[in-house]
Amino acid sequence: MAGVAGSFVDALVVIYDKDYNYVTKTVVTGHDRKAMHIEIASVDEELRVGMRLYLLIIHGEGASEFRGVVRTVSFSMSEISLFAEKPRAGRGAVRHTLNVPASVSKLIIDREEHKPNEPMQVTIENLSSTGALVKSPVLYFEAGTILQIDFSIHDREATINARVVREQINSDNSYSFGCQLMFLQ
Repeated sequence: MAGVAGSFVDALVVIYDKDYNYVTKTVVTGHDRKAMHIEIASVDEELRVGMRLYLLIIHGEGASEFRGVVRTVSFSMSEISLFAEKPRAGRGAVRHTLNVPASVSKLIIDREEHKPNEPMQVTIENLSSTGALVKSPVLYFEAGTILQIDFSIHDREATINARVVREQINSDNSYSFGCQLMFLQ
């Protein structure tokens, strides 16, 4: 299993139910690789012991999708067993709605790095194990541009790198960008 090579501690996790309906997003506070379970920070949504879930974990070595079962639930944390890791797929990967504010802090255009004077505000509309859909009310990024995107979930900062592979103009004159996740070592 390529995705479990390192620790998931402090990784972001998007959780959805067995019908792929969004449940919540939070952070991993503990990871036992041998026993294949994680602890997550407390969430407002109701998790029940025995509940079957799907999880998208964005960690330092990439993105991994798992099935999971809630083992324990308490006021401060919940524990989830992980199993059945899905290999990173192509465009067929399940997309998980996030709609979180984010900022582009660095761009690479034609192998040249550019840092804007101020971070450029965008929204991460959805995320999968292979890509992200990013929306901007005014900014336009050409296909091939690599974006360094910073965002926060439950006061934990995260950064993803993504290459713009398609762009579109929306009916409200905003822009959406289909981006392929890149894991730069």
